[in-house]
Amino acid sequence: MTYAQCREANAACPPPEDTEPWSCTMLPAAGSTEVPPLVDLSCSMSSESCKETQCCQDKDKTCYEKNSGWSSCRPTDTCIRGKYAAEFGTDWHTNWTCDWTDKSCTFAVVGNKSRLKANVACPSLGVGWEPVTSEERCRTVRLPGQQTGFNQFRSVDAAQRLARHPTGCSTDLRSSFGIGKWNKNPENQNGCSKWGPCVCQKCE
Repeated sequence: MTYAQCREANAACPPPEDTEPWSCTMLPAAGSTEVPPLVDLSCSMSSESCKETQCCQDKDKTCYEKNSGWSSCRPTDTCIRGKYAAEFGTDWHTNWTCDWTDKSCTFAVVGNKSRLKANVACPSLGVGWEPVTSEERCRTVRLPGQQTGFNQFRSVDAAQRLARHPTGCSTDLRSSFGIGKWNKNPENQNGCSKWGPCVCQKCE
């Protein structure tokens, strides 16, 4: 997906506040028959704080929290807690919490005695449901009723038959879903269970 933004005629391009590369090509190009993409104007542009809107006009980006006063749209699944290299040398080169604040995705858990794999169990929740797509996103999941993400997070390469560690993103019932886990081992034999349910996502 591409992204464009309306700016003042004499405004600097690329915008100094944006860390992503811009082509700065003026649109529409001469002779073009393409129509502009539909954009949800109630969501935030890349250069704006998305703390209030909790969504991004550029659907290749996700709203992540930097601190209590600022959230911003960054490329999806790239936010890692700590300092952001693209901000090096600026006055705002400070830590990001990377908490998930984007409302374009919802999350749920699934698991029972059938121990289905996540790619089968998640679609059973309904149309559009799928396994959480990356470790980065798994780290920032907010399940229904939770005000913050997981209290603890474990990235593991679990043995093929280690219980309660299905491949991909999962959590733990005994911790009241306070522990998040990402199992890197695609060969794990255990599926989504009651005590180690898989985490699923549904994104707009």
